[in-house]
Amino acid sequence: MKKLLFLGACLVALASQPVMAQTGVVPSVAVVSIWYPGDGNQPYLQIDRDGKTERTTVLSLGIGEKITSNTVEARAKALRQTVIKLYKEGYVLKASLGHKEVDELIFVKEK
Repeated sequence: MKKLLFLGACLVALASQPVMAQTGVVPSVAVVSIWYPGDGNQPYLQIDRDGKTERTTVLSLGIGEKITSNTVEARAKALRQTVIKLYKEGYVLKASLGHKEVDELIFVKEK
């Protein structure tokens, strides 16, 4: 009898909707895209959130220039400032995606 009651309780739990789906709360999502265009244009950061787009140019190498610690440090600093800004606004990093010319960081802020 205990097994039958336990099985019935499990089936009721599976048939019900998840709590998050019932609340109707839509989280705010911010997507940070780090673009590395291959056509000689400068790399840049782009933040898309709530219908707004912010774009920041990142220090780039000129044609024939070598990567130095200064250029790597400048790119890291620009990304770090963007992430700190989003964390201060209450966003939390949920995922990261990498592609050929763009890397994306997905931040979510639950209301």
